[in-house]
Amino acid sequence: MPKPKGPEELQSLLGMVNYIGKYIPNLSTLNHPLRTLSKEHRTDGSFQWTSEHNKAFSNVKTSICKNLKYFNPTSEDVVLKVDALQHGLGATLTCDGGICAFASRLLSSAKQKYSQIEKEALAIAFAYKHFHQCVYGQPVKVLSDQKPIESILSQGISVAPPRLQRLMLQIQPYNLSVEHVPGTSIPVADALSRLPLPETDAEFERETEVFVHTLFKNVLMSDS
Repeated sequence: MPKPKGPEELQSLLGMVNYIGKYIPNLSTLNHPLRTLSKEHRTDGSFQWTSEHNKAFSNVKTSICKNLKYFNPTSEDVVLKVDALQHGLGATLTCDGGICAFASRLLSSAKQKYSQIEKEALAIAFAYKHFHQCVYGQPVKVLSDQKPIESILSQGISVAPPRLQRLMLQIQPYNLSVEHVPGTSIPVADALSRLPLPETDAEFERETEVFVHTLFKNVLMSDS
């Protein structure tokens, strides 16, 4: 996740961090410089990102990654939370109520022109591809803040527009159900879509493979 470039991105980051704060030891100390910067902007409109904020941002990310929940491949409560904005996609993988992993992606200039519903469908396809080895073959609930996507996916491919048909074909092999939730219920995916990683397809595939092997290695170690 790149650093916030402005107050809106910072506020989105802080919302995400606060949402998962119970997994982060000493959160108030770690993100104090970031909260102070946000408060200063609300007070006088300033936004001056310094090395102190870089350090706090790095420490918060490190702490989050160290305290993620191990993925349980036998869990019956696997959820993907997705979001799409103008420039990026965001997704989180959770099981048994705990966050296991994050994913984000910068949209190409062509895909930035997609409609919002098409972007949301793209976010779902992206999440399933990224977490394929974790979610394939088992029922997974997808949470989205776009109400129309729930009905569109339930109606079937034949009645969807061509671009949505192609995206729906990508997720057809998966056992999924889509549920609409308020945007406030998916702050992590929202923040990731606002601060997407500009990665290439090769980087995406390589990082996904490493991520999945790490997840299952951790599961085996925790069971031994």
